[in-house]
Amino acid sequence: DGAVGAGTVAGVPAGPGDDGGKHVPPKARDLATIVAELEVALSDKVEQVRLQEEEVQNQRQALVDEKSAMATLGASPDRPPGAGDVLKLNVGGRIFSTRRCTLTQIEGSVLEGMFSGRWDNSFDTDDEGRVFLDLDPDCFAEVLHQLRLLQLTNLSDISWNKVPAPERRETYFRAMLDFLGLSKLPPFVPYFSF
Repeated sequence: DGAVGAGTVAGVPAGPGDDGGKHVPPKARDLATIVAELEVALSDKVEQVRLQEEEVQNQRQALVDEKSAMATLGASPDRPPGAGDVLKLNVGGRIFSTRRCTLTQIEGSVLEGMFSGRWDNSFDTDDEGRVFLDLDPDCFAEVLHQLRLLQLTNLSDISWNKVPAPERRETYFRAMLDFLGLSKLPPFVPYFSF
């Protein structure tokens, strides 16, 4: 017939979703659907990128934390493998290995001066070339333990007067702390009586 029937516009049947009786041509309806799908897809991608950026930030912070921890333990990204400054000490017959910076961290101490690098060729050594210190190894082990603890905790100082001496070595331990310049003597406060 060629006649346009009721419910059709230019031969296109009306369908659900008509806007107030106006008919949207199929191509326009398909375009609106595509735009809506693209908006959803774009929104999903934006959320994915946001989550990936968050993960990258978390990984970056973890790397910063890891570098800090490794620096505390003596690692350096600039140091070639095997080039560490590890000292091997023979203290009273017991062998200790530690980093130079562990022994030199107490500013003004005898240990700082001894192991600053200026005296490396002046030390007595054992038959294997290790620095020999004629000190009680149990007392030295406690000092080394406290210095290592200081590095790990990032505290500013050690209360040496509160550090327990090894069993039956109290007098020797306190004398060794004084000798090594670790224990701080109480300040002299003169007392005058009138």
